[in-house]
Amino acid sequence: MRNEQAAADAALKAGDAHAYCAGLLQRYTGSSADDCRITAGLAADRDPATTLCEISLVLNEMNMHGIEKKAHRQALAKAGRSALKALAELPA
Repeated sequence: MRNEQAAADAALKAGDAHAYCAGLLQRYTGSSADDCRITAGLAADRDPATTLCEISLVLNEMNMHGIEKKAHRQALAKAGRSALKALAELPA
């Protein structure tokens, strides 16, 4: 009985994770590349650690689904570098 419950819980968590990644993919790539650049850039300024994680999830989803969108990828990469730079700096 415990094994079945553990399997059901794992399936539910996997479904939630997939829905979360799909939402992120829609948020960043559902509009123009310029909107993606602005959204990702502002998010990187506000919360660089979370943004870096989100960008990696979005790029991974794009790779898994074969979504090219070169301008979106460049915008996400630029925001990712900005977030990483912000994390690497010591706060004043």
